Amino acid sequence: MLTDFQKRKLIRLFNFYDSNGNEYIEHKDIFEICANFTREYNWQPGSDQDFDFRELFLDVWKKLICLADTNLDNKISLSEFIESYEVTLGSEENYLEFVLPFFENLFPIISTDKENISLSDFKKLYGCFQNDEAIAEDAFKIMDLNGDGSISKEEGFILYRQFYFSQDEGEPGNSFFGI
Repeated sequence: MLTDFQKRKLIRLFNFYDSNGNEYIEHKDIFEICANFTREYNWQPGSDQDFDFRELFLDVWKKLICLADTNLDNKISLSEFIESYEVTLGSEENYLEFVLPFFENLFPIISTDKENISLSDFKKLYGCFQNDEAIAEDAFKIMDLNGDGSISKEEGFILYRQFYFSQDEGEPGNSFFGI
């Protein structure tokens, strides 16, 4: 069962995905995010990078819609979103199957050097999801524990997991999708 703290974090995650702010995550949000990545990363529409990212993101959408769209209206409300995370965060196996693969596949896309996420990389990520880059900067400062201006791949995985599971409000990973 999700705690109130986890639910508050999931509300931030929901808003992160709801790119048009209409209180639903819909197919058009996913397409808009994909288009933002294509533009931001200067991929040629239809190129291998564009195609691979769209496949990754559409796979996330398919999993999410299958798990969360309980009323079958092809969109996900906040309540459906949170209910779906009761399942996906209900066991380690579900986390490994439904949540972690997204970050595993996203990391090499957003990391300029493929080993670390810089502040610039993180702000770009937020921008692609149509989220405030100033919030990205604040979140990054919290998560850059050693102050070296980057988050290593290993640190990224720890922080990502903290976002979903930590019950300690002081954990830096809680800021992954905003503060």
